Amino acid sequence: MSLQKSIERLVRIKCSNYKEDYIKRRILSRMRLTDTADFEAYHKYLLANPQELDLLRNALTINVTKFFRDPEVFEAIRREILGTP
Repeated sequence: MSLQKSIERLVRIKCSNYKEDYIKRRILSRMRLTDTADFEAYHKYLLANPQELDLLRNALTINVTKFFRDPEVFEAIRREILGTP
């Protein structure tokens, strides 16, 4: 099973758009913080510590909202909520 498929199964996020090097870097970062020596030890740690699944998920994902990046949203707010042309 590929690394991406394993992560998708464990953490329940879609990783197909992630580069494998990115995933490895994020896992290595979590491994350092959990003092696990290798991927196998980290996998066991993940299974034994459910809270680590959330921490890994947060390390892998980027929380982005398009609301603040979408000029059309601000235009709609200005026009429909603020009532300015």
